[in-house]
Amino acid sequence: GKWTMIKDGIRVCSACGLPPRDNKKLRCCSRCKNAWYHDADCQKRHYPTHKKTCRPVSKPSSSSNGTKTNEPKQQSSKFSTEARTGRGNCLVASSLVESGERIHSSNGSKSWEPLILPVLRSDYRSTRCAYCFKSLETNFFRYDEVKPRQEYLLLFCSSHCRNAGRDKFLLKEERAIVQLYANGGPPKIFPTAVLLYRYIIETQLHESKSKLIKQQIDKLQHEIADMTVDTSNSDHHTQAVIATVAAMIQASSSSSSGDSNLALPEMEEMKRMVNRIKLNGFSICDGESVAMGVGLFGTPSFMNHSCKPNAVQTFLYGRGEPPSLLVTASGNIPKEEEICISYIDNLAPKQIRRQRLKNDYFFDCYCTACEDPVYNSGIIGLKCRNCDTKTPKLIVETSMAPAEQVLKCQECKSADSHDGFPILEKMELLSTIDDMATFYNKLKQSYTGESWYVQNCGDQLVQILLDLLGSQGDDYQQQCATASRVLQLLNELNGKYNPYDAATVWSSSFRRLIRQYKAAKLGLFLHSDPRQPISELQMVRKSLSTFFTKDHELIQGIDDCMRGGMV
Repeated sequence: GKWTMIKDGIRVCSACGLPPRDNKKLRCCSRCKNAWYHDADCQKRHYPTHKKTCRPVSKPSSSSNGTKTNEPKQQSSKFSTEARTGRGNCLVASSLVESGERIHSSNGSKSWEPLILPVLRSDYRSTRCAYCFKSLETNFFRYDEVKPRQEYLLLFCSSHCRNAGRDKFLLKEERAIVQLYANGGPPKIFPTAVLLYRYIIETQLHESKSKLIKQQIDKLQHEIADMTVDTSNSDHHTQAVIATVAAMIQASSSSSSGDSNLALPEMEEMKRMVNRIKLNGFSICDGESVAMGVGLFGTPSFMNHSCKPNAVQTFLYGRGEPPSLLVTASGNIPKEEEICISYIDNLAPKQIRRQRLKNDYFFDCYCTACEDPVYNSGIIGLKCRNCDTKTPKLIVETSMAPAEQVLKCQECKSADSHDGFPILEKMELLSTIDDMATFYNKLKQSYTGESWYVQNCGDQLVQILLDLLGSQGDDYQQQCATASRVLQLLNELNGKYNPYDAATVWSSSFRRLIRQYKAAKLGLFLHSDPRQPISELQMVRKSLSTFFTKDHELIQGIDDCMRGGMV
């Protein structure tokens, strides 16, 4: 093969030539006992070469070698839907759900299919397939029957997806919205409006599916439980959505190829449907948890929120089918325990989490993470300006303001009021690298390196620098300088371990793994010896494979990096 089995007295993988990782022994070929591998992936890559010399030397043992893998455990239906006081309808484990186990229906499918075709966000319509959400290559497809408009243009990765979208009435949808813009149009087409339009079209023009879709959607919550919540902004949004949908239905009915049978539902039913989308819709995210679109997924909508979730939602997309939902246990879930996911960034400070939950989902969270002042003080990570203690100031009082808190030093007892939202507003206004870098360094003076504010600002700076790196063309010296700067920043961010992250183990680990992935890619670019970056990529892949399938865009990207580094 390409690599020898022994290097410097150490046995190495026959496929990639790297030594054992994580102190785990290499596994030999069970047939010939002469080739050694890290795992099945290495063995599969090496098989075309190895099969020429592989000869059985003994009868294979039928017993298991006891080696654990990171592949998801056997899939089974281990939950029930239950109404609980103060929680509404929720999913509850009917037996032990082990860490890494898929949570899904009893029909044998590994994922949950959407009730209605999900909708891309406007800023992704030019870069992803409108049907399967795959990232678009140089060549793409569209509906030639519609005169293209920049405001709303549906693109597809293949003729298959374009035709499948036609079956889902996407041509009709694009025609309706193009007509709206031709007549002056609304200032913005909300994804909620497009999803509601698709529901109306699907249920009125697909009679065979209409009853089943309605039955599942009617089960979803549509009432705001906390009547003290100010819903004025939401009411304005609802009115704008309904007005847009009404105009789209009228345009679809009046066009030359329109359907005169289309009818607008009663106003109260429209309001209930908008609320169902708002309260139950899933943000469909890419491998780095960036929201690309929104979809409805039936039974999984009964999973309530926790800032300390025991399950993780990820998405399958880019396979010539509508995006589907995977739910995986992030830890052991005992029988009778509620299965919860996080609706928001659960690494953010408590007051920011609560404000986002109230704005988007109309409730206050009182989970165990929210009720722990030490944990939430560590996330804020405010330093004391009067003494050198390394312990962040502790939350001792929360005012009536949504984000203002009083934090006190446990050593010198000095107190500071703290409001996190101005920091976020400031970050949103920063657009240049120099401004973001200056603000990042300023934050490090007031907050610990583990603080969410420092970490969040650092991640934004990383992304701006990566965008710059991608625009530097063939200037190798500039690329190396930028790549080195990003790599240094990533190592700095990941070098800060927050002991308070114990309440959100998966979220914290995922953030660190994505940084390690980026750092390893930069390492392959900067260093001539690929072994260390490849070893890091293998570790990242192994950790992520519990929650992402091998054909996921993120896992395939890691595999492509490793293959490129081995050439």
